[in-house]
Amino acid sequence: MNDAQVMDIISSLANQLTGIQEADFTTRVFATDIEMITRLDFKYSCTRGVHSTPMFTVNDIFVDASTWDFNQWKVFLNRLL
Repeated sequence: MNDAQVMDIISSLANQLTGIQEADFTTRVFATDIEMITRLDFKYSCTRGVHSTPMFTVNDIFVDASTWDFNQWKVFLNRLL
């Protein structure tokens, strides 16, 4: 699969899940401001020891939740509120 084919699949999925138009999604993916935010987030994650996926932190504390579903996350987060 080439880059364009992968982007077609991802933009179609984004449309199905969120309703965002495929062309809008593709345009924003390649936007410089989005790229800079993504790079900044990646670098911040590296400073916190995040080096692979899935790895989750809540308030900078690692949470072993790679197998959690929505309800497990909801219970966990509601206890913190």
